Amino acid sequence: MLESEENMNISTAYSERCLNFSKCEFDNFLQSFFDPTLDISRFSDLFLIQLFLHYKHRIWCVQSIMDEIYFLEGRRKYSMTKSVAVFKKKPLKGLSYKHFKNPHFISRNLMNYLSKERMRKIFEDAKNEAGTEFVDENFSSIISHKMTIDAYEEITKMKKLTGEWIVFFPYNEKNYYLTLAEHKECDHSIFQRIESRCFQQFTFIKDALSEYISRL
Repeated sequence: MLESEENMNISTAYSERCLNFSKCEFDNFLQSFFDPTLDISRFSDLFLIQLFLHYKHRIWCVQSIMDEIYFLEGRRKYSMTKSVAVFKKKPLKGLSYKHFKNPHFISRNLMNYLSKERMRKIFEDAKNEAGTEFVDENFSSIISHKMTIDAYEEITKMKKLTGEWIVFFPYNEKNYYLTLAEHKECDHSIFQRIESRCFQQFTFIKDALSEYISRL
């Protein structure tokens, strides 16, 4: 696992700047978010450090990430995001990913949902509920609610929420968690991170991934 020095100086996956934190601080974080029965050895050091830095600097919601992990581990009955998918193009081909929701993705989820057809229906429903086509305060209140609160609740029910990615590799009926990734990242950058940080820790993954791809 991680080095045992009192202080660790580890750069994030997203920038070249180094962030200092104590091993005690890191261990306390793991104890707070990971159930003792969850096999932490299946999480790359990279993944754990990313997770910790997001928690420490309040970048992404770590609890949302953990919710999806516990879902993938069969310890949570439902997920509000899209189903697990497999990358189909090189260099990430064969690796699996799961979305996790985050507040900054609310606008993108709404934009994805609000098609022309849905917008037309929302307008008609608002018009019927308000009893007029005149855009007054009541009409504005109804339509804004339908375009935000109601729409988001519907996306959640449909389990179609999108977000950033948990990238992992299923092997022998167990998941090995490699890295967190952003949509805007280049696939080659994500793979380079996995290749340089994870293949050495999980030495079997490179060959297992090649074998899996060959069977596709």
